[in-house]
Amino acid sequence: FTRQMDKTRKDSRRLHNIFLSLQTKDTNMHYLLNSKKNFNKSAYAQRLNHLGLERVTSRDAAEILESLGISTESPLPPHASDRLLSTYMDYFHRNPAIVMRTLRTPHTASTVGCLSEVSLSASSAETSESLIVQSNEVLIGDNIQPDPNNNSNPYGNPGGDRYWLESVGISHDRSEHSEFVALNHALAMAYHLYLSGIGHAIGRSQPPSKDIISESRDSGISEMITGNISIHVNHMPCVSCLGAFVQLKMILPKVSVHVSWEEWRQFQSKLITVSLLRAANHSEIQI
Repeated sequence: FTRQMDKTRKDSRRLHNIFLSLQTKDTNMHYLLNSKKNFNKSAYAQRLNHLGLERVTSRDAAEILESLGISTESPLPPHASDRLLSTYMDYFHRNPAIVMRTLRTPHTASTVGCLSEVSLSASSAETSESLIVQSNEVLIGDNIQPDPNNNSNPYGNPGGDRYWLESVGISHDRSEHSEFVALNHALAMAYHLYLSGIGHAIGRSQPPSKDIISESRDSGISEMITGNISIHVNHMPCVSCLGAFVQLKMILPKVSVHVSWEEWRQFQSKLITVSLLRAANHSEIQI
């Protein structure tokens, strides 16, 4: 047990140092296209892959993120838990075939979801213009928008089929984890602000085409964008997604970033309880 604890502490320190490396100007980050050949090519991705960690403990994750300026909370706050439960139940109603898979199996990328709450604003010395964008969306795995009437993010991913944050494929592709998709949506909103208003005013009409963290600093985007981003996930984020939170904070240092989570088993038990109550009230969903 002592040896295992020592290893855990060492792994956490190494992970913290890898995330710290994102603060340097030469990060070698890159566009991540939807192609296997582009996975794990940056120095950051190689270091994270070499570490071989898929997850760290909830306590270690919280300590690492908070030391890098990201606030954390566990378990989920009540409003986030309620919103996620409600969305899952509506999703079950429209897709009965996935009920048993979600309620009885361990977590997978296709079942874990998150609530994303984003409010961003932008202004600069070059113009008196000030713009605000907001979004409140629920994503359930694999970039699914489960509710067609959901107040979802209209901006999509910032580069179309590209992700500006880097997902690291530790044993498998992690670019469709719900919190990773939500963070890219948030970043898309920031660049929507920049390109549609402030960026146009200062003669900038194209999104970045190289290292996203360095260019965001060079262009002044890091100084222009302020606001809040809160991501509430019903399972402990993997190491790749923890890294995406850190990347976002490096790109938008003036934005307050908050993440909350709980273990999938906890959320799954809530789902089962709610489903049983609905079944008892003659719901169409049966367990």
